[in-house]
Amino acid sequence: MREDESYLFTGLRFGYKYFFGVSAIDEARSKRTSIEAFKQQESPDCYLETGDREFCRTQSVEISGVPLDFQVDCVAPSLSDQGDTGQYTAVLSWTPPIQVNGRITDYELRYGKSSSNLAEQIPYYKKTKVYSKELRHLEEFSNFTAQVRAFVDGKGGPKATLKFNTYHEQLANDLSHQSECDELF
Repeated sequence: MREDESYLFTGLRFGYKYFFGVSAIDEARSKRTSIEAFKQQESPDCYLETGDREFCRTQSVEISGVPLDFQVDCVAPSLSDQGDTGQYTAVLSWTPPIQVNGRITDYELRYGKSSSNLAEQIPYYKKTKVYSKELRHLEEFSNFTAQVRAFVDGKGGPKATLKFNTYHEQLANDLSHQSECDELF
């Protein structure tokens, strides 16, 4: 019996899903002795792995690359005529992926407290360089997760994910763009 065997796969492309199967073989009888176990693994995004825009533009991709520069531009208390509402507004932004196999139709933005359960579709416009979305009515003193991905010809690409919170005392320390919040609200 052999233990700790490994196999190095070469020639795999960035941004593709691969399926791997493993089973035990009785070498004496040349027969499979176990049910094959399958594992799906997605190869990393070209640009996130290499940082080379020009190289990645020349590489094929299954659907698309990850939307880039996904960030929280600001988080601020939501105000009304009566003052503080106890809720927050956040502005998230991203840029289109470098690699696309087809035509981007829109972006899906998911966000929520425990998981990314609220979804919004944001239309794709070819001339838009930076996309942004204002999220309103966020509960104070809460942690949030947000994900964005491009839809290309009806297929969802890989997701960019970020976490943020609405803990007021941490906002000024966590966000380099916080001064932009004052201009937005």
